[in-house]
Parts: sequence; C-alpha cells; structure tokens
Amino acid sequence: DDIDLLLVGPTGQTSMVLSDTAGTNPGVNGVNLVLDDNAPLTLDPLTNPASGTYQPADGVPGESLPAPAPAGPYPVALGVYNGTLPNGTWNVYVADDASGDVGSIARVCVAITTMTPIDESNLTAITMPAGAPGVTSGKASPYPTFINVTGVIGTLQKATVTLRPLNHTFP
Repeated sequence: DDIDLLLVGPTGQTSMVLSDTAGTNPGVNGVNLVLDDNAPLTLDPLTNPASGTYQPADGVPGESLPAPAPAGPYPVALGVYNGTLPNGTWNVYVADDASGDVGSIARVCVAITTMTPIDESNLTAITMPAGAPGVTSGKASPYPTFINVTGVIGTLQKATVTLRPLNHTFP
C-alpha cells in the first residue's frame, strides 16, 4: 500500500490517482487497474486488489512526491482535467514510499474522452523503485515517464488511467 502515482497534465493540473492503498503482503502480480472517477469500487489499503475498475484513491492525503514532481498536496479526482486541452506531454510520477518491497508497471495508459476518444500510453516500463530489487523504496525508474498526446480536437471531457500489468511484491 505504498505506491504513489501522480498524473500531471500538459497544462499543469495534477492528480494523485493512486497513493498508499491497494494492498499489502504478499503483494499483487499481473493486476490490471483502471482508475475512473465514476467507478463503483474503491481500493482498500489492506486488501490486494483484483483486476478491475476503481475510483482513484489517496490513503494518506497531503503527501508530496520527490522533485522534479510538482509540490503537493494533490487532488485525487481525474475531473481536474475536464475542460482542458489534452494535447501535449502528460507526466507520470511513480514512487514507492515504504521499504521492503519492489514492483513494476508495464504500461500506464491515459484514456481521454473528447468528441473523439483516444487511448495513449507510456513507451517504457516503470520499475519501482529505481534500483530494485536491491533498493526497496524511493522514486521509480524512469521518473517521470511521459505520455504524448497529439492531434486531439476539442477539450477533455473525461480521463481514465489504466495500469497494466501492475506487479508489486514483498521479496
């Protein structure tokens, strides 16, 4: 329950879509999480989630991620992006803020709904933390990873974030 994932839109809006929630020992392996403001399910900090669609969750509000991430505190809802122009670089900051475990996310995808929905993702897998398995807390690598969105006409009406697959285990 120590993974922090901050999404920063191309115009600077921030959302801590996942923080200090979603499981405990022994961890998760191959879980696909979709984070959507309108999801019926919430993440429990003490239960390892199954693949599914959940509301964004911040178990310990008020945290800030290490630089170069923008300073916190951060809102949780993805609705902060509604009405913004989605074209540009979306930065994804991932950190593991407790020792004793390691993990990875193969893809972070941002689904953007305007008049024409798009689904873009990062190009590089994320290792949590950098230096794992010998290092068990700290910033992920790469930090940040980015998602480029181009050619979208209109303003953003809805955003969702998908992590596929997420692995986070206690070695």
